[in-house]
Amino acid sequence: MSPSPWLFTALSVVLTATAHLVFKLYATAGGWSRLAVTIALFLAIPVSTFVALQQLTLAQVYLCTAAVPVISLVAARLVFKESIRRSHLWSTGLIVAGIVLYQSAALTT
Repeated sequence: MSPSPWLFTALSVVLTATAHLVFKLYATAGGWSRLAVTIALFLAIPVSTFVALQQLTLAQVYLCTAAVPVISLVAARLVFKESIRRSHLWSTGLIVAGIVLYQSAALTT
């Protein structure tokens, strides 16, 4: 039995959010190893996404990856103690609203 395509979709989301965090760490603290990890993570993302797209539609995979900015915002708050401004909340709300609207439309058809 092969792994679920949803597993590879989740892996793409986690890899992308992690790559954002490691790159932020590299940008603030430096270090070639952090840069190497960032590059490796960004190179792994298309592979896991490609595997997911073998069995899922582009819309299904994209909707999951659309949540990456929201996950990255929360992770940056938790890891780096970054402040979240009102504009961040508005944009995050729009992303979440778009995901919810798409999913609700997909469920009714």
